[in-house]
Amino acid sequence: VPIYQFKLDDSVEPSKRKFDHDLENEMRVGEELYYHSTYNPRYIQELNAALVKTGIIPDNTIKKNLIIKDNFKNTKFYKFGLLFLNEREKYSRKDIFELPSSLRNTVYKISLRTGFHLAGDLFKEPIKKGIERKEKDFCLENFKINVIKKAIYKLDFYSFSNLKKYFPNLKTLNEFITKKEYLGDIKITISGLGSHLSSKNSEWRGSKKFQPHLIKDKINDKTLNFAANESNDKEFEKHFVKYLAKLYAKLKEKYEEVYLIRNERFFKLYEFADGKPLEPDYVLFLQQKEVPKILYYQVFIEPKGSYLKEKDA
Repeated sequence: VPIYQFKLDDSVEPSKRKFDHDLENEMRVGEELYYHSTYNPRYIQELNAALVKTGIIPDNTIKKNLIIKDNFKNTKFYKFGLLFLNEREKYSRKDIFELPSSLRNTVYKISLRTGFHLAGDLFKEPIKKGIERKEKDFCLENFKINVIKKAIYKLDFYSFSNLKKYFPNLKTLNEFITKKEYLGDIKITISGLGSHLSSKNSEWRGSKKFQPHLIKDKINDKTLNFAANESNDKEFEKHFVKYLAKLYAKLKEKYEEVYLIRNERFFKLYEFADGKPLEPDYVLFLQQKEVPKILYYQVFIEPKGSYLKEKDA
């Protein structure tokens, strides 16, 4: 947590540190603590030990200088090429008229207290006893509206003013309770629904329009801070780079220029759905051959483990 919490832009929460991986940024001073003492090494040692123990800082760190090769800096592509990035924009949610189907189609279960208790003898073999339970399905529309309102009023999240933030087209609380597009068709029970709503609905989203940025303005020399035991070049990323190196000759047959750039926190993209920032590992630039106008393909790539193969396929 920074010593002084401040908002740099809408992409990072004020309470989160912003410059741990940007050691040259002059604003990093706002996240640093300077301690001056004539001679007090034990205090510093204990402070460092406590920070390591709590996981705030790694056990050991090393600095690495990331230097862009001069032969790449001198290319026309680096000097005048463009990197297209989307932006984080405010989401009015005016196109939302219902709860997500994933919430409406889920059957919510709750276990009611029976009021029974079991007694046993400490010195005798325990007897396994069970309480017979029966299950019955309900819809919220089976309950009287005043019963549902009483439950809703116990949760601040379901105040009408707060619901309007997520569903601006909502006219009344009764509509939220009875309409099938909202709670009307929910299968019992509503427990936990508030947290689902707050986590899945955001006031932000990523723009689908990508703005051009000069590559030389986004990708520069910088100093990075890595934990000594942190692998900043993971095995599957090494395999990916080797794989692309094998394809290079084949790609050059079709494309005039082929560049693979590793994104060492040079830029961010934003999720379309909720505006969450993400940093793809690589961006691949391909310049088409023999076209009336220069045509570039820009491909964001994140090499991941095989455990994601089925999900991402």
